[in-house]
Amino acid sequence: MYDVLAIRGLTQRWAELLAGGLAQRGLGAGAREVYWPTDLESAWRDPDLLLSQCCGYAIAFDEPAGLDVLAVPAYDFPGCEGPNYRSVLLVREDEKGESLSEFRGTKFAYNQKNSHSGYTVLRHELAKIQATSPSFFSKAFATGSHAASIAAVQKKDADLSCVDCVSYGLLKRHCPDSVEGLRVLAWSDSSLALPYVTSERYASFRRLLLEILEYAFSTPEHRELRAELGLVGFFSKRNSDFQSHRVMAQNATNTGVTGL
Repeated sequence: MYDVLAIRGLTQRWAELLAGGLAQRGLGAGAREVYWPTDLESAWRDPDLLLSQCCGYAIAFDEPAGLDVLAVPAYDFPGCEGPNYRSVLLVREDEKGESLSEFRGTKFAYNQKNSHSGYTVLRHELAKIQATSPSFFSKAFATGSHAASIAAVQKKDADLSCVDCVSYGLLKRHCPDSVEGLRVLAWSDSSLALPYVTSERYASFRRLLLEILEYAFSTPEHRELRAELGLVGFFSKRNSDFQSHRVMAQNATNTGVTGL
């Protein structure tokens, strides 16, 4: 999921490390089975999916069905604590507003509607200040990715974006130019970060898959790679742990924030 183009090489190495662990245990064919799907939802529906990372929204709303949560990685970026992360509300440095309520009537860029960190979280934040939407923003539009939402704010196509702190941290660490001229307006409430998942077809291999994650997260020879990606550990989780995502969305709806 955190396939920032500028660090594709690092992400590829991490994926190949996990794939190699699968192959050593008789699951898959190693690095040959690492691929970057253009259609994530179709990839997550694949009954042959051994290991992937997906948005918590997909688990909370069972879209697509058939995924089994294994674990949630922990990151060292600001806003992360254990298996939880936050979203950052980003604006340009020259904006005068100091709170979300001051951005009524502005333009908002988000990655996609079925994103917890980029869309549901913002609905939740609007509900907290009792600001009904779609009347709050003059315009809200999808960009397709967190990086594109950030770029829209930089280029003044939008005034505000909501991005998970891992994506923001990776860009700030490896592509500082991509966040230049921006500042954090606010931090959202925390929620579980993006989980590692497998197809329910392989649910019986849960213990083995967790052993592979343990290996990847603990071997000294991969310490530098983990540091580059901000990875510091993982927590075993289940699908039911992500119902808090659904609750956050429902609470926003109940407050009158049904969309952006």
